[in-house]
This record gives sequence, C-alpha cells and structure tokens, in this order.
Amino acid sequence: MVGLKSNKYSRNYIIIWFGDGKRIDMKKIIRQFLSFIAVSGVGFIIDFSVYYYLTAFVRIPVIFANMMSAIPSITWVFLFSTRKIFQATRHTWSIGLKYALYLGYQALLLVIVSSLAQWMYNILLPHVFDIWLIGRNLNLVCKCMITPITMVCNFLVMKFLTERI
Repeated sequence: MVGLKSNKYSRNYIIIWFGDGKRIDMKKIIRQFLSFIAVSGVGFIIDFSVYYYLTAFVRIPVIFANMMSAIPSITWVFLFSTRKIFQATRHTWSIGLKYALYLGYQALLLVIVSSLAQWMYNILLPHVFDIWLIGRNLNLVCKCMITPITMVCNFLVMKFLTERI
C-alpha cells in the first residue's frame, strides 16, 4: 500500500507500507540515492583518472588496473557517505569494522566486475578496433559500461552497512 503523508515538519513524502507494519520513505531513499550518485561521481573521477593513467601510460591490463584504481575511490565514497548521506540507526559495530566489511564486499565485487570488463574488452576489441574513437579508448568504454552496476550495488550495501548494522 502506498500513501502520501505530510506533517508539520516537512512537505509531503511518499511512504510505502508493508503488511508487517514496516514502511519505507521513498523520498528519503531517492534523496539518498541522488546524493550517493553525486559522491560516487567524485569517486568515479578519482577512479577513472587512476584507471586511465594505469591503462594508458603504465600499460597495466584492464582487470588489474580496475582493481587498483578502485581503492582510493572506495575509501572516498565510504568516508563521505557514512558521514553525510546515511544516518546510522544502530551503533552496534564500529566504523572501522564496517569499513573492513565494505572493503571485503568491494574486493569481491571488483573481481566480478573487473573480470566482466576484461571479458567485454576481449570480445569487443576485434569488432571495434577499426572505429577510431572507440577502438583507441575501448578500455574506457568498458569502464563506463560496468560503472552503473557497481553504483547500484554500492548504494544498497552502503545503506545496509550504515543504517542496519
């Protein structure tokens, strides 16, 4: 059941009620997601810059460059998000432990998406090599293709780690 409510402290907000009495404030989630996209945008610039340097100048393979470039952006997004976007409702675990869990999750995700990026690169290279702009920058195209997947996964995990644990 979906309802529109308002109170004296805020404008209208959308709430979804579940049969078990739980409710979700969709405007809050949308606001958090948009803020997370902005913070992740800065993280993406950090990640992308390091990734480009490693693939274009150092000539590290896509799979390893993607793993190495993610570490500074992961740290940036975690630190900013836990302080500015998500409110901890429970303080049962320390921020250091949550960061360790987030790094572990990121390590798993990085292996999966880096392998996916390398697979896409290997599949697409023979077909787009002759296209001047794409062929020369296929490593960057692959990075852009996997970014939306990681962003949605990261939002969900970060929200869970911050607000549920």
